[in-house]
Amino acid sequence: MNASAPAPLIVPGSSRLMSLDVFRGATIAGMMLVNNPGDWGAVYPPLEHAAWHGWTFTDLIFPFFLWIVGVAIPLSTARRLEQGQSRKQLFLHALRRAVIIFALGFFLNSFGYFIDGSLVRDGFPAWWHNYATTVRIPGVLQRIAICYLAATVVFLLTERVAISALSQDPGALRTARPTSEHPALTPAPVGTLQQAQRGGAMGPLASAPTRVPQMVLRPGVRGQLLAIFVLLAGYWLLMMLWPVPGYGSGILDKEGNFAQYIDETVLTGPVIGTHVWRTAKTWDPEGIVSTLPAIATCLFGVLTGQLLRSKLSPETKTSWMFIAGCVMLLAGQWMNPWLPINKSLWTSSYAVFMAGMALVGFAVCYWLVDVQGWRKCAKPFAVYGMNAITVFVLAGVLGRLSLEIKMVTAAGAKVALKTWLYEKFFAPFASPETAPCLGFLASPRNASLLWALLYVLALYLVAYAMYRKRWFVKF
Repeated sequence: MNASAPAPLIVPGSSRLMSLDVFRGATIAGMMLVNNPGDWGAVYPPLEHAAWHGWTFTDLIFPFFLWIVGVAIPLSTARRLEQGQSRKQLFLHALRRAVIIFALGFFLNSFGYFIDGSLVRDGFPAWWHNYATTVRIPGVLQRIAICYLAATVVFLLTERVAISALSQDPGALRTARPTSEHPALTPAPVGTLQQAQRGGAMGPLASAPTRVPQMVLRPGVRGQLLAIFVLLAGYWLLMMLWPVPGYGSGILDKEGNFAQYIDETVLTGPVIGTHVWRTAKTWDPEGIVSTLPAIATCLFGVLTGQLLRSKLSPETKTSWMFIAGCVMLLAGQWMNPWLPINKSLWTSSYAVFMAGMALVGFAVCYWLVDVQGWRKCAKPFAVYGMNAITVFVLAGVLGRLSLEIKMVTAAGAKVALKTWLYEKFFAPFASPETAPCLGFLASPRNASLLWALLYVLALYLVAYAMYRKRWFVKF
């Protein structure tokens, strides 16, 4: 390979699915788009979260990412089991990774305190008191870390069948090494492999109607389904039956619901201060109790990862993902009247509905990219997806810096760097008077959207540079 050429998207011999990178990349690009408008007062409704109940395009993004995290768990764990790692080693690896991701999220929450000049201006005692009583503890990365670790623990506790026996590559069955802890890694009889090979493409298709139910009946999968049921049903019961002091039970408004009550009780107080989302002040959209159904979202991804590891044909996998996704969409809508779809509360109906949406979306992506071979046009999203966490952290750092760095306007006023850049280069596109060439396209919302799109492009250039240098940051 030419030294100047970028690395291939799929390393030979790797079990990495390009479609998963593409889906992850599209999700993180969507996250950058909705998180970075030029003007928060001029945003198209689909690019904002639903005010409370209901959902928008923006409400798809976080559950999609958690679902993707779950899909990757069986894929990566299978590889490590085949390398002979024990369950203890797998748990310690997951714990280390979760701690790092949680710390990165807390670093982003703390970053503004170190760059706003308050440490120099107020002195350490006053700065520390302000930091210790107002820094937000929950966050996006913190929830990802907790859900990843919890889903991995559930997977390791429930999965008793050798994951390598579900490999798509029959050669993996011959090369897997049995261990004392994983005796099920014993290679399959050669006759079985020969029979499967003689069956051709119709063999998997013909047996799919029976093999998928068999997969669902496996002890590990049954345990994971049980964990999902307990998490979703338990959260539903807590939200509807636990009496909140001063409000009663079954309250699903912003004030008085059980999740808000726990956040306010644990994360706020006259002594400890306020450690939740500043806009809400008494609750957090990534709060304590609502993390329970978020773990279920991640476990839905785990189940999908096991389907992808199976020996079913790609056509059959796509069909089952699409069918299961549609069923879950209907189930989420059926649950909606009793427990409305709500991202801030991460209701059980929201977890089911969004997992179904992720399944349908990924089924299309998997079919087009990995089955039909539409790889060239999907490559930009795959590049984005290979360093998704890195791009998210970088976007957070740059966003905070752009608000703290000050520029002097022509009138002598000091404004944030982001405000200065937006007003100087993007705001003119907000009016037909200042941008007559755009005609009806000149509007505040389009100017704000243009900033967000260029932000996504700038971060893509960073991800592409890392891809060409083969810098894939692993946590």
